[in-house]
Amino acid sequence: MARQYCGTAGQVENCQIGAFLAYAGARGYTQLDAELYLSGDRPDEPTRLQDVGLAPDTPFAAKPAIGQRPGRATRANAGTTGKAWC
Repeated sequence: MARQYCGTAGQVENCQIGAFLAYAGARGYTQLDAELYLSGDRPDEPTRLQDVGLAPDTPFAAKPAIGQRPGRATRANAGTTGKAWC
């Protein structure tokens, strides 16, 4: 959580930003994967990162990069959905 631009508020707020992957079909919907966006100006304090459950070497990734890379859960569930995810 950090002060960053929040599209919902239309201004800089103390908020969490995430990228989500979902599947929707005729019989329902489900969330397949999610990843929090870590701002590039976060402090490199290993203790703080560990306090929130992140490894000290967790890399920064721009929002578009998070959305373009396949998620961990997506790869794990690819065989169960009957669809190939790119």
